[in-house]
Amino acid sequence: MRHLLSGAAASAFALGFAGLAMAGDAGDLPPNATPGHCYGKLLIPELTETYADQVIDQASRTEIKVIPAVYGTTTQTVVASEAHVEYETVPATYKTITEVVVIKPAITRKVTIPAVYGEVTEEILVREAHNEWRRGARRPGDVVVPGSDKLLPTGEVICLIAIPAEYKTVTHTVVKIPEQVREVVEPAVTETITRKVVDTPSRVLEHQVPAVYKTVTITTVVQPERTEAIVIPATYRTVTKTRVVTTSHFEWRVIDCKAEIASATPHADDVTTVSHHYYATGLAHGGDAETQALQEALQKRGYYDGPLNGRFTAATQWAMTRFQRDNHLARGTFDEATANALGIPAPDVGS
Repeated sequence: MRHLLSGAAASAFALGFAGLAMAGDAGDLPPNATPGHCYGKLLIPELTETYADQVIDQASRTEIKVIPAVYGTTTQTVVASEAHVEYETVPATYKTITEVVVIKPAITRKVTIPAVYGEVTEEILVREAHNEWRRGARRPGDVVVPGSDKLLPTGEVICLIAIPAEYKTVTHTVVKIPEQVREVVEPAVTETITRKVVDTPSRVLEHQVPAVYKTVTITTVVQPERTEAIVIPATYRTVTKTRVVTTSHFEWRVIDCKAEIASATPHADDVTTVSHHYYATGLAHGGDAETQALQEALQKRGYYDGPLNGRFTAATQWAMTRFQRDNHLARGTFDEATANALGIPAPDVGS
């Protein structure tokens, strides 16, 4: 797995081996480190060789050969048809009859005859007759109660007037004939229909049928089928195989501190902080084709603007991490998923 240095880690990287020792993990440091130099771990790929080998193309096997049976013929009389009973069904006979059926039976239902209403006019008392004192002169039509004239101290004369009763005419709606309920009988509804009925029911007759014989030729086994085992030897072919001579491993190499730090402008959200476990694949010996293909693919998509030198610099790591973030990929590792997304060959090794 390749990691990108954060700002703090890049500063420690530029300070060389002394800064790396301060980051911790003192057990994994460059051997025989020289003050003033920067070191990075280089992944040394495994060394393989090819060789020819004889392998089994088809294993030896045993095949079973089937030798068919030998047959002969004999003649004998056999029963072609067993004696049995046959049954004959005689269908039923029918006749037509006419009858009257009730479709709807007679019913008695109740019918409500509504009430008959009329209007009655009458006079009702609105105000009863009474006497009322009035001042001043009498009005025409006033009936004065005898001996009721009075002279007030003010000189006015008041009279006791008889006020007649008042009536008004009203009209009422009254029931002349009350509502009635009567029972009405509805006659039954019938229909004359014609239908078929069974005249003679169906029946089953039995017939005894004798057995039937015939002469046949029968094939018999003279010699039964048998099997024989046949051994077929194995066949071989030559194949080319690859075996590992030395496994892949990491080695500390001196790197150019200024060039690596100057080419990296990482953002805090797009980096992974590391110490001296920075895997600088390709930082020594001029880079590799896989990293250069990664740089070219990132440059085409606007993520990388550094040199196409095949060296996995901090700027390369930062550009790859931003591409992984934008495409929702796992960040920090140049893996197969990242290569597929960029349309380039997947890396052969990773950690």
